[in-house]
Amino acid sequence: MISFQPPSLADRSFDDLVEDMLRRIPAHTPEWTHPRLGDPGRTLIELFAWLGDALLYRANLIPERQRLVFLKLLGLPLKPAQPARTIVSLAWAQPTELSAATLPAGRRIAGALPFETLSETTVLPVTAEAYVKRALSDDEASKLAEVIDGLTRVHGINAAAKAYETIPLFEGGRANAEGVDVFAATADRALWLALLAPAAPKPQDQPATNASALAALGGGDSGAAALLSVGVVPALGTPALFEEIGPRARVPVVWEITTPGKTATETDYLTLEPLAGSDTTAGLARPGTMRLPLPDESLIWAPSNDVGENPHAGVGDAPPRLDDADKASRLVAWLRLRPAPGQQVDRLALSWIGINAVEVDQRVTLGGRVLGVSTGAPDQVF
Repeated sequence: MISFQPPSLADRSFDDLVEDMLRRIPAHTPEWTHPRLGDPGRTLIELFAWLGDALLYRANLIPERQRLVFLKLLGLPLKPAQPARTIVSLAWAQPTELSAATLPAGRRIAGALPFETLSETTVLPVTAEAYVKRALSDDEASKLAEVIDGLTRVHGINAAAKAYETIPLFEGGRANAEGVDVFAATADRALWLALLAPAAPKPQDQPATNASALAALGGGDSGAAALLSVGVVPALGTPALFEEIGPRARVPVVWEITTPGKTATETDYLTLEPLAGSDTTAGLARPGTMRLPLPDESLIWAPSNDVGENPHAGVGDAPPRLDDADKASRLVAWLRLRPAPGQQVDRLALSWIGINAVEVDQRVTLGGRVLGVSTGAPDQVF
């Protein structure tokens, strides 16, 4: 919450008033050469400075009182205090944990202040990193012309190549207050979330760890679809003065997850519909969370980043390539957010996005407390 300090009509303090009157002594009473502490004249100066400081304090209250009166005349009285509220991304304390856990609403979040979850959430044994394909400018493309030609031959592209750069967003889970336009400022008008399994203790154990994390994403042996909790914070600007404020329009988008295509190197996509009643973002119009039901693990897939194995890696409609070999070895799937087909969506500015997310607010819920025993008499208070 931001507090606004009203302007001060006078900012001089008690010490400022005393110093000001002491500087005037040579001009008015030059015979008084030593106004030391304890001198009766110095005591009178300090007395008048104290009275002046009290008057200035009362005068500085006038702007705040007038502001409150004007707000009341407009029908905007002071509102009661509200608990702090935010969105957090949960993770397993032990990175080797490869199971999924569902937390009910009202669970306490460990921290310096008590926060509790507002809704049910599922913590899956994966982390997510956001990426976009940033289109190169004409100057950048001309400087990298030889590199682009070489990549065109490596990937076997016959048509004119449109180069891009893979840019990570919200690194380390840090939000961007100014926001990033993930549609207008990207080459494919899409946001990509790389779903990464935990790092295995030994590199040779990473495929088995990926398989276990993939099984948790597919629901395991439960027979029910696993729910991926996604938190989204749109970058919302402050309304201009006298601007009409109404409910923000829903942003028509599509959530998709990568799945095997017709061949071993082609990537296809499955559409994910948010669980009914779980979208508190009102269609990405405000900060909130949603829960996406995931398909069976046999349908969840990530293309290889190795160009030798997959010449289509990072090309066309495929997900971006990851240059980090460690992250590429832990990749189990890609989640894509793009405008809904046939809808005119020009931009989508986001300040943060993450998974295993849940809304929390600062509260302490007390249960199982006996407030009192009624005797049946009237006017009892507990």
